[in-house]
Amino acid sequence: MVQKVGTIARGLGRMLQALSGLMFLSILVPVVWGEYYAIPAFLLAGLITLSIGGVLAHRYRTAAEPGRLHGMMIAASGWFFVALFGSLRFLLPQAIEFLVSLV
Repeated sequence: MVQKVGTIARGLGRMLQALSGLMFLSILVPVVWGEYYAIPAFLLAGLITLSIGGVLAHRYRTAAEPGRLHGMMIAASGWFFVALFGSLRFLLPQAIEFLVSLV
């Protein structure tokens, strides 16, 4: 059972690493359009995604190769986690603003 979880976690980690690369690439859009206020949210969301993806990929680097069941589990859970981490860019500015208002 642990071996199956490791295989799925490694696949998800690699997927999150790829997502973070796309997040960092997306920083070009606010730079080109002069919307510099959006850059910190992109950076922070990318760093969080890269960190979690890196931890998963590194921790389970020796897991078994994925089979058909693993591939389906990685794809299904990947959709969820890509949506979750992709929304960080929109959620972080409001969370930071809320925390600053508490101080």
